[in-house]
This record gives sequence, structure tokens and C-alpha cells, in this order.
Amino acid sequence: MSRARAPLAAVAAVAAWLAPSPVAAADAPLIDRAAAFVAVVRANDCRLSEVEGEALLPDAGLSMEDARDAVALLNRMPLFTVSDDLEYLILTLELCEADAAHTLLLLTQAAALPDTPRLQLLTLADRVDPTEAARLIGHIRANDCALTEDEAAARMPDLGFSQDMVQDILAVLTLADLAEIDGGGLSLAPALCDAPGAQDAPRIAALLSRMETAVETTP
Repeated sequence: MSRARAPLAAVAAVAAWLAPSPVAAADAPLIDRAAAFVAVVRANDCRLSEVEGEALLPDAGLSMEDARDAVALLNRMPLFTVSDDLEYLILTLELCEADAAHTLLLLTQAAALPDTPRLQLLTLADRVDPTEAARLIGHIRANDCALTEDEAAARMPDLGFSQDMVQDILAVLTLADLAEIDGGGLSLAPALCDAPGAQDAPRIAALLSRMETAVETTP
């Protein structure tokens, strides 16, 4: 399972205004496999690394393809975050503490939402310019650290941000748990919202460097 670390960790939440790939409606077999995956993660203190998954998933009858599909489904809400070192998938508190019925409800709701693109860490790190990321963060911070879909659609092009640029930057921020995306837009995490703007570019550069290292050192 170590070869799948980057795909599993890097199914990043991206902004709702970005054009998603079309998906089918709720898929019962997919939901069942996702529920089994969630059960494995929940039993492992609601977090799972690739090494742990390699040992635990086969006993639950799950393949790595099942795990990737489950993570993609969880990401539609999203129902997980990723640790700073990109090693662990961590269930949200709601999903971690959910009983079987509530887990099924959450997964069914997620399956009814559009899928999001799967981003590869290495190419993502190559595409994001820390200076441009800092500029976008600055605009969001000046807007009370939040941005709705309508505001993004109206303002981002005039500010020189293409849809792809916004997608990539937000993917980096969400991977680092520095922003939260929901159906109505996004908000910066307090740690980023309250930080001095001068720290933004160095912070993003360091994060991108860690992402590149995580991919390059994957066996």
C-alpha cells in the first residue's frame, strides 16, 4: 500500500464553484465499501496511514482501489482531513463518532454530491506559485477570511486568478488544513486568517516543499 500514499492523501477538497467531473447518483455498493473503509479507520483511532492501511484493509476485504474510491466519496463533503506531514487520513469528528445509521446517512449524502478531481501532489506542488498563493490568501483575508461561490465567480478573474489557479491553491490550503470548503464557499482557518500577510508566501513555499519531499521519498 505504500505506493498509493500520494493518491490516498491527495484527494483534496476543492472549491464548489470549480467544474466537477460528472458522476452517477448514490451508488449502494460504493457506499457499502466506503462504510467498511470508515469502520477500519474508526477502529484505528479515526486515522489511518498507508503503512497501517496495508496491514488492516485486506482483513476487511478491501483493496487499495476500494480505499481510493472510498476516500474520493468521503472528500465530496469532505468527511476527512489530512495530517500536516501528509501521512494520515483523519476522519472528521462527526464521522468518527457516528453510529452505523448516521455513517450511512453521511455517506449517502456524500454520494449525491459531485465528485472532485484527484490531484497528484507532485504536479500540484509544481503548479502553485507561493507568491500568487499569498496574493489570493490576502484577498480572502481582506474579505473577512471567507469567500462565497458568487464572490469568487465575480471577483477572481478581475484579480488575475484563473479557475485552475484557484483550484490548485485551495487544494494546497485544504491539504494543510488551512482552509475549509463547504457548499457555499470557503473560509480560512484561524491559524491562517490571523497570521501576518508577510508569512503567507514562505509558509506556502515550505508546505509545497514538504509535499514534494513526501512524493519523492515514497517507495
